[in-house]
Formats: sequence, structure tokens, C-alpha cells
Amino acid sequence: MTGSDGGERDRTGRAETDMSDSWSHRLREPLPRRTLGPGILVLLWVLRLYVMVAVPLVVYAFFRALQHAR
Repeated sequence: MTGSDGGERDRTGRAETDMSDSWSHRLREPLPRRTLGPGILVLLWVLRLYVMVAVPLVVYAFFRALQHAR
């Protein structure tokens, strides 16, 4: 079934397969890194500091609660 329309399948069915293969290949390519503004970078650093303080605090509170439970 070869037609004048490029989207139709030919006798082997290769036209649609080639289009979907190229589309899936483009989807697998990694995207470039986005450049972040200074405000977002400051917020990310504040979040990192918060996590670095909060995790030891939670671990301390957990073990302290275990000791008082006895």
C-alpha cells in the first residue's frame, strides 16, 4: 500500500516504524542542564543546610526517646 502521503505505511510497514524509532531515539537523549538564577541557588543551599541540621537532630531525638522508654 504505497501512497502519496508520507505517513502511510508502504508494503513492508517501514514508514511508521522509522518514524517511531526516531521519536524514541530523541526521547532517550539527555536534556542539557538548566542554568539556575542566584535566588534559586541560595534556596537550594538553605535547603541543604536545613537537611544537614535536621537529620542529626531527628536521629538524636529518636535515640533519646528510646532511652526514656525503658
